[in-house]
Amino acid sequence: MVSFWFERKFNLMDSGIWKGMTEMHCHILPDVDDGVETKEDALQLLRFMERDVGVRRICMTPHTMMDFNDAPAELLREQFVKFCNDYSGKMELYLASEYMLDVSFSNHLKGEMLLLGEWMDKKLLLVETPALMPPPGLDDMIEDIFAAGYTPVIAHPERYAHMEEPDYKRLKERGCLFQLNIPSLHGYYGKHPQKDAVLLLKRGIYSFAGFDIHRYEGYAGVLRQLELPRRLLKKLQILLDNNNNITFPVK
Repeated sequence: MVSFWFERKFNLMDSGIWKGMTEMHCHILPDVDDGVETKEDALQLLRFMERDVGVRRICMTPHTMMDFNDAPAELLREQFVKFCNDYSGKMELYLASEYMLDVSFSNHLKGEMLLLGEWMDKKLLLVETPALMPPPGLDDMIEDIFAAGYTPVIAHPERYAHMEEPDYKRLKERGCLFQLNIPSLHGYYGKHPQKDAVLLLKRGIYSFAGFDIHRYEGYAGVLRQLELPRRLLKKLQILLDNNNNITFPVK
């Protein structure tokens, strides 16, 4: 079998794969986390996404985590509504949150959660773990999410040093879904996440894909340079089709 690294590759910007895309994981809501800092920068990024990329819908997913941005859902919603009043483009904007599975997560789970939306009768909750070490009680938190009536969508699993193939398989069998960070395929986070992203994409572990946008520069750079062989491009298209089938909560 020809290795991924030596197959003929196609530039994804030229392929048209992004046209009509739903971006379901990004940090564009300004001045709430480690993403876009100003309203002006956020509006510039949205113009690029609409005019140059062809994105149709965006779900903004600011962090909710103990050590960084532990804002309640109500505060994030207020910021979102305020920002939408300044946006005059044609893309549909929605709000969810990316929840860190940390010691404060159970408190959030008892209150209002900013859900990612619904897909195949599942209520989706976007979650993440620390990059290097699994959080204490990870399995218990996963069970609590299901018990609350939600399905966890684990963001960028290829970036977790503490997860290996048996962990992905175990969580998937439990009913967890996984979201690919598209820049991982370009090596944006390093060689190890890139290799894991290719492996998980090949094996059908992912259900969704997003850019996890924090800055215009990184996003635009990956968009212009990312190349994939045809077989991986087809698998990525399946994930983007799933994105498009998410029903987001009304703003």
